Amino acid sequence: MTGEEKCDKLFKNLLKKEVRGKHGASSRETLRDDVPQSDRK
Repeated sequence: MTGEEKCDKLFKNLLKKEVRGKHGASSRETLRDDVPQSDRK
């Protein structure tokens, strides 16, 4: 495996973690937003 391939693998793993983190945060935020809306209805 070349250094470039190693970097590519690490980069892809970082992207996966970032996406997961963003997705988790956004889903938590939408859940928080949904609660008051359902209470209003």
